[in-house]
Amino acid sequence: MEGAAVAQVCFEYNIPFSIIRVISDKANDNATIDFPKFANSIASKYALGILKNYFSYAI
Repeated sequence: MEGAAVAQVCFEYNIPFSIIRVISDKANDNATIDFPKFANSIASKYALGILKNYFSYAI
């Protein structure tokens, strides 16, 4: 939801923006991985790859 406010302001002022979101809710007891482990082992690698790719282009 916070990202939508940022997007709206950037849109109104014609400012380029990107938002990376990740689900941070806890799953139920049947989940095979907890969130801190997921963030450390999986999500952080994807976020880093996205950011490296994003910043490799000249603005």
